[in-house]
Amino acid sequence: MSSTIAKRYAAALYEVVANPKAAKALRGELQQMAEALEVSELRSLLDNPRVTDDQKLSVLYAVADRAGLAEAGRNLLKVLVANGRATLLGRVATAFGEMVDASEGRLSVTVTAAIELPKAAATKVDTRIKEILGADADIEHRVDASVLGGLVVQVGSRLFDHSIRHQLAQLRQAL
Repeated sequence: MSSTIAKRYAAALYEVVANPKAAKALRGELQQMAEALEVSELRSLLDNPRVTDDQKLSVLYAVADRAGLAEAGRNLLKVLVANGRATLLGRVATAFGEMVDASEGRLSVTVTAAIELPKAAATKVDTRIKEILGADADIEHRVDASVLGGLVVQVGSRLFDHSIRHQLAQLRQAL
């Protein structure tokens, strides 16, 4: 549910920022803000009902000044705080980034495997993904031992799980 809400905020922000160059710059600024929110003290401050909206906003504006956040981004912060959704900034930033990528005809893809893929295998996977998508893609490779084997491919917000972990979970559910 919160990702749907985040996408709505991102879409509204994207409409406000009509210039593609400004949208691309704002994407980076929002990502910096989202990374700053990963600090547990800042996150707990935003979640604390005793902290007023004005106090939350002043703290976020201080972080925004360091990130060089554009006026549209500052307005987004104001709206998120006013609606009690400041902690969604990371998801809004991700959704906004996906919209900017889509407008440029580029997709964000994450490939997760149980072990680091050999260079030849990673190149083969990258080539095949680009063929299937028919578009340019920024492909990031990750390692997660819990996958056990196979691949988990995330394209934007869609997930294609062809891992052994997923197959075992389906088998457990069927039994």
